[in-house]
Amino acid sequence: QERYEIVKSLITNKMKDGEFVTYHLQRMQRYVDCLLKLNVKLDEELAIDIVLHSLPSYYDQFFMTYHLNKEETTLSQLQSLLRSAEMG
Repeated sequence: QERYEIVKSLITNKMKDGEFVTYHLQRMQRYVDCLLKLNVKLDEELAIDIVLHSLPSYYDQFFMTYHLNKEETTLSQLQSLLRSAEMG
């Protein structure tokens, strides 16, 4: 039950209007960390896709640039890229 609720929160979470990306990423990371503590194997690429999907439409340019880059990225690296994009 706990695992289900955390997964549900992770995949349905969306960044709120006016919210700093840092706060949103911290919340998403907490969900990922909770799943890891429950020994749930969460593929990093899937976690990255979930985070990208949770972003509002004004990150579409970032999303396109990120996918055109095609470099292997960790969740931590993605978070750094998003923070940099926010500071823009």
